[in-house]
Amino acid sequence: MRLVCLLPEFISFQTTDRNTYVKGKSIAALAIFLGGAAFISQPIDIRATEGSFFDNRGIPSDQSDRWKSSASIGSAALEAKSYEVSIRFLSAALDAAVKSEDIAYLHGLRGDAYRGKGDSDKALADYARAVNFLPKNAPDYVTRGQTYEKMGNYKAAASDYAKGVALRPDDDTTLNALAWLRATCPDASVRNGREAIRSGTKACELTGWKDSSAIDALAAAYAEIGSFDQAAKLERQALQLRSVAPEDRHGMQVRLVSYQQLKPYRQPAGLRARQKKARR
Repeated sequence: MRLVCLLPEFISFQTTDRNTYVKGKSIAALAIFLGGAAFISQPIDIRATEGSFFDNRGIPSDQSDRWKSSASIGSAALEAKSYEVSIRFLSAALDAAVKSEDIAYLHGLRGDAYRGKGDSDKALADYARAVNFLPKNAPDYVTRGQTYEKMGNYKAAASDYAKGVALRPDDDTTLNALAWLRATCPDASVRNGREAIRSGTKACELTGWKDSSAIDALAAAYAEIGSFDQAAKLERQALQLRSVAPEDRHGMQVRLVSYQQLKPYRQPAGLRARQKKARR
């Protein structure tokens, strides 16, 4: 995907994905932003966002709120992985937003854009601001924890995951993140097999034992405490699910062999093997 700037006042996204282009035509009329500049986002499917920020078409419900127009474009660019554009418009939205919950939401989105761009320091700074403005929003702790984990700061990651679980105890994504880290962390002081089993079991129950990622994490948790037969059984169960992504299957097969050889799994230092996006 590449971004083509036609004029300072106009932007359009081009992609070779024909399906994306066709879906985007329905929103080509998105216009009237910051006093009259028109923006055409033909190939992007601007998605509806949870909460009171957008209507069910993904277009700002109140055009008089200028920050919503900028936030809508920034969110669409983030979905399209056009991170520089996303950062630009989300920054403009932050300049105009007033309510604490809106500011926290925008910092979280911009943090996602910085993380996608590969700028972990700026991502962490935005997640920290999001938490300061809205300290009871669990997804911000999870996304900040994922960034800490990628950087190798495992203790900070574990702390943020635990805070996310405390705030949202029935969220399988948060429980899975904590279980995986406690089971597979290369830092022995962060690993805790029993806690990983508790979190992982609950994540599996919440997903009806149909999420391969959750079962995979629980298998690693049992391997961490030395229950390799149970770990191998669970790994085989996870591999049998149709929901296993092709890019995840190889890693799961490697872990199965490891458990059969009575070895626990350790994720490579400074690198998270997989990552699920926190639901905002």
